[in-house]
Amino acid sequence: GVFSKLDKITGKLNENLSNSINFIETARKLIQLKLDVNIDMNINTYKVKNRNERKLSNLATNFELKNIANSLKIETNGNDDHEVFYKIIADESDFEKLLKKLNKLSYGA
Repeated sequence: GVFSKLDKITGKLNENLSNSINFIETARKLIQLKLDVNIDMNINTYKVKNRNERKLSNLATNFELKNIANSLKIETNGNDDHEVFYKIIADESDFEKLLKKLNKLSYGA
């Protein structure tokens, strides 16, 4: 790929590509699909039961998930005056922190 021929690229492009190697490797690991996962083939195993509509509505509203909310038939709050917080996930550590925060949230019953 491009990185194997980095020595042939000069100037600012070489500098930018060289500086992004670690980020690209992390991104590649994060998006790589695992193919060796055992999955229960019974679809009922994965169905959500007793979902908390109010919490899901708030989640969809706060994170601007209108398309997902529509596909799941979740009513969203029409209030666009909510505070929006965006966080850039720049590395694996940032991603792990986000996962910990998300795992603390409970959107079931």
